[in-house]
Amino acid sequence: MANKMLRVPCTLYWTNPHKEDQYGKVSGTFGNLDESTVKALKTAGLKPKFDTEHEANDPGFMGFYIKARNDDPVPCKDSEGKDLPSTLYLGNGTKAMVVIEAVEWTSKARGTSGVKAVFRGLKVMELVEYDPDASSKAKAEALLDEVSGGGFVFGGEDDPDEVSTETMVAADEEFDRLFGDE
Repeated sequence: MANKMLRVPCTLYWTNPHKEDQYGKVSGTFGNLDESTVKALKTAGLKPKFDTEHEANDPGFMGFYIKARNDDPVPCKDSEGKDLPSTLYLGNGTKAMVVIEAVEWTSKARGTSGVKAVFRGLKVMELVEYDPDASSKAKAEALLDEVSGGGFVFGGEDDPDEVSTETMVAADEEFDRLFGDE
C-alpha cells in the first residue's frame, strides 16, 4: 500500500502545530471523527480509537479519535486560508480540517512494520483559543471560590502549635469536602 494523504474533519484536543511535545515532535489528537472518516482512516491502514475515558456528555469526550505527529511544525491556516501566528494556542474543542498522511514503516531491527499517522497541516474552522495564563488563573479562582470562611487559615490563630483539635478536625473536613477523601 502506498502512502495516502487524508483530509480529516475533526475537533482538536491537545494540539499545537508549532511547538514540540515532550518527545520533540509536533503532535495532535483529532477527535469526534464521523463514520466515513473512521472508515477512510481504517482503509488507509490506520487504527482510530474510541474514547472510553469520558462519558458521552462530558465536554472532553472525543468519540472516535486518532493521534498524529510530525518532526517539524506544520502549516496552520484560518478558515480564510491565512496563516495563523505561531504564538496562537489552539484550545480543546477547536473545529478543524486536518491533513494526515498514512505512512508505512518498517523496523528491520525489530522485524516489525505498520502504518503511522503523520500530521501534515490543519485549517481551523472554528477557533477556541487557549490562554494558558488565563486557564491557570481561572482554575485558581474557581478553587478559591470553593473555599469558605478563610479557607485553610486555621481560625486566625497566629501560632500553629496553639491550634485547637476542633479547628484541625474542621480544617480536615473542609479539605475532604473540597478535594475528596483520599
